[in-house]
Amino acid sequence: MFIANEGSIAWQVKITVAMFWLILVTNWLQTLVILFLGITLAFFAFTVFSGAISIGINNMWGDILNYIWAIVIASIFARRQEIIQQEKLASLRTLAGAVAHEMRTPLFLISTISYRLKKYLPLLVKSYNLVKDDKENQNLIEPHQLKAIKEIPQNIERINRSAFTFIDMLLMNLKENFKYTPTTVYSVQQCIEEALKNYPFLKGERSIVMHTADVNFKFKGNDLFVQHIMFNLLKNSLYYIKAANKGKITIIPRIEKDYNKLYFKDTGAGIPAHILPYIFDKFYSQTKYGTGIGLTFCKMVMKNLGGDIICHSKEGEFTEFILSFPIIKSF
Repeated sequence: MFIANEGSIAWQVKITVAMFWLILVTNWLQTLVILFLGITLAFFAFTVFSGAISIGINNMWGDILNYIWAIVIASIFARRQEIIQQEKLASLRTLAGAVAHEMRTPLFLISTISYRLKKYLPLLVKSYNLVKDDKENQNLIEPHQLKAIKEIPQNIERINRSAFTFIDMLLMNLKENFKYTPTTVYSVQQCIEEALKNYPFLKGERSIVMHTADVNFKFKGNDLFVQHIMFNLLKNSLYYIKAANKGKITIIPRIEKDYNKLYFKDTGAGIPAHILPYIFDKFYSQTKYGTGIGLTFCKMVMKNLGGDIICHSKEGEFTEFILSFPIIKSF
């Protein structure tokens, strides 16, 4: 249309705005590819359907200068946004490191106390049971209270494990450099089982998680990272299931033609269509206490494996994440 209207001011403005936004929402490689293809196709289409181009070379130099100016301004904005994100991520890393350092010591002390309770509390309960029939003892502990007392060490251990897990998740999610991460061949079923075993489920949550164990495949990567992907997906799904007051989670591995895939689906609240395109963006979160780094971490890990993670969702019905793992030829 710019060529058809002989480089009119209106189309100069439109192209300038379009280029400005193109640079803001893409990286440099994508910008160059899109510009090259767009310009080439525009000239080709105009030549085929309308004939010779009538815009003078002198007019085009002025237009080119306008576009260069738009590119410079957009680049400044894009760079500033990148710097802000880097500073925010650096602040989160510093804060997460401080939290981890300050919290691990008291959590370790709580673990020690829990161990001692677990060792000596049964003796106290046994002694109590020996003397509880004494009629002079009027203030007896009810059976359900005694049961709760016996379960205190296990509850402390579970809560403590939960705190350690989420500290590890926060630190893991902030990791960006996978260059020196050790990799080997792992079973996807092993990763799923370890994740389900170690995730700190609340009461009743484990019962709504089902996974198919009759299909298995190998992948080359870091099993701890894949387990943390599972942690992130479980955390998000359980949050939205609780918000919707309905739903269950299914985890299904499948061997397919181009990639081995892991399907992670919940039938909770779902994700609104206007939010779905942004869920993997850094610092984008719609949950009350979210940081917007969990799904970004998942995306980075899967890309580093040579695979990918995508999401399909329908608000009010389901959310499904599909993890694609490169096929290992030797297996």
